[in-house]
Amino acid sequence: LIEGQTAEIQESITLMDKGRDKNKEREILVFSDKLGKLNNLLKSRIYISKFTKALEETVLPQVVYTDFSVDIEKRSFEIKGQAASYGVLASQMFKLEREPVFSVVGLSNTVVQLGGVNFVFRGSLNPAYLK
Repeated sequence: LIEGQTAEIQESITLMDKGRDKNKEREILVFSDKLGKLNNLLKSRIYISKFTKALEETVLPQVVYTDFSVDIEKRSFEIKGQAASYGVLASQMFKLEREPVFSVVGLSNTVVQLGGVNFVFRGSLNPAYLK
């Protein structure tokens, strides 16, 4: 009895396997992978848009940002720039710290040069704000 049921089940499996379109299955898997990558790209675009909007809304007239990078997976950022003075730099840092998109803002690599103070802000993005 069990041998008969086992044979029937094996025959059903064989029939189902013959009916499979392996090329279609492969196409679906490739499409699914591309869809996942597109979804990640679109999410990253939204995060970058929120990040740049926050920078634009908080930048002081005496500050120039020269470069920035954002790592969405690590929720971290780096902003390079120049401020007219240490006082302006402190005011800029204070404004960034009050912006909800940033959870941590740190200052490093300050160098006084003709025309101002070069600086690098490094920090973390607020995960709740990026949803």
